[in-house]
Amino acid sequence: MKKFYALIILLVCATECFACVCWFPTDKKALKKRIKEADVILYVLAMPADSLSKDLQRGDYLDIEEIIFKVEHVWKGDRRPTMRFKGKKSPCKDAVYRIGERYIIFGYTNKETGELEANNCTGLSEHTMSSVQDKIVMESEDFNYESYSEARLQEKEEFESVKRLISKQTRR
Repeated sequence: MKKFYALIILLVCATECFACVCWFPTDKKALKKRIKEADVILYVLAMPADSLSKDLQRGDYLDIEEIIFKVEHVWKGDRRPTMRFKGKKSPCKDAVYRIGERYIIFGYTNKETGELEANNCTGLSEHTMSSVQDKIVMESEDFNYESYSEARLQEKEEFESVKRLISKQTRR
């Protein structure tokens, strides 16, 4: 019985500790709801803010307060060459983006401040860069290149599928 209670406490603690881990749903129903509710939907390139650009390299991670997005395509909202977002508080305001990576960003206007907000739950990465974790896994003895390649291809197809659905849902 003690083990059962210990497991419950561990699960509650784990839930609290990882509350900001998000999964971006790409099923059509959830995506259509996001498209409808978003104030802006953009295809962007993540770039460091000018004052931070020294010593930063492509692939470095920055949070949303330290990054500017070069707008490459607008599906919904105003057309601007660059965009900056505030951290969206719910479910967490931490949003981490990689310099040089492209994202689909769903932005929402904060009704209290009027500012556009986003976080790691409101965007989808194109995953064009391999991460440190990818490199570590590739060096392991049981690394399966075929499975890895298949997963990367599936990510790419999912990203393209999201882009197509957004285009279809936002035609003017």
